[in-house]
Amino acid sequence: MKQQKISCTKIRIKELDIFFASCKEGALRIGISWAKDEFTPVQYFKRYFPKEMLVEDKERNLPLIEAVISAYENGLSVKLSLAVKLSLFQLSVLNAIKNIKLGTVKTYKQVAEMINKPKAYRAVGQALRRNPFPLLFP
Repeated sequence: MKQQKISCTKIRIKELDIFFASCKEGALRIGISWAKDEFTPVQYFKRYFPKEMLVEDKERNLPLIEAVISAYENGLSVKLSLAVKLSLFQLSVLNAIKNIKLGTVKTYKQVAEMINKPKAYRAVGQALRRNPFPLLFP
């Protein structure tokens, strides 16, 4: 089986290192680490993509970087091409939380109610734990 080429890079915003991974189909993952952890982008993403060819490439990640900076600075919602396979449930959870006003806190149960699955609050927690884009879907 052919390895997928994944382009990785990182930027620093204040005390956070923000890692980006994309392939030719679109964005794959965003990661966050304290700046005191000195990971290279390839080291950081090796745990998520152990069998893929990881290369440092800021150019491929520019749309993702711009989206994160825009969301971070302005709280804006952005449209991106995503190369991640999400279940319909995960997608409904992420779409629901992006409609929560910045600075507002909602419980997993409240998010479950937002997607008309009031008893699925534990599944909501798992979907958020596996969120591949934490800065775009906080």
